[in-house]
Amino acid sequence: MTPRPHPKPSEVNLHVMASSPLSVARSDIHGNTVYSRILLSIPDEEYEAILPHLEFIELPLHQSLHESPDGLEYGYFLNLGLTSLVIKTQDGRSVEVGIVGREGFVGVPLAAGLTLTPYRAVVQAKGNGFRIKAEVLEVTLSVTPSLRLRLNQYAQARHAGGAVSRV
Repeated sequence: MTPRPHPKPSEVNLHVMASSPLSVARSDIHGNTVYSRILLSIPDEEYEAILPHLEFIELPLHQSLHESPDGLEYGYFLNLGLTSLVIKTQDGRSVEVGIVGREGFVGVPLAAGLTLTPYRAVVQAKGNGFRIKAEVLEVTLSVTPSLRLRLNQYAQARHAGGAVSRV
């Protein structure tokens, strides 16, 4: 098999890169830039549907996004920073079971209509992101099939291979 020569830079089709979902520039209604890979990957009409419900928030170090017995009040699309997913063992120790960054979503059970989760979510590297009320997300997912798919794909990837973050 003869190796194919690499194209010269002038021959590269730049249109492919420009149409990549992650190259889309988006912001919220207040002008805050969106870096969440999930929010950047959905079609414009779906982003427009969820946009009015996104609340930009700062995420200071050690902030708890949710505690396991309290249920999920919000879901979080991170822009910057890292959040640890932590469970408490029977002997009282805390164990990190996952990490979420801008590639993911904190509150994955919400994509399946669930509000309970076995873990706490705690900010481990300060940053910012967008939150959405759980009940609003549930309604919004019924009219945003690409977003629902992306959240389900993320949930499956986390379940199958653990949470790996690329910040």
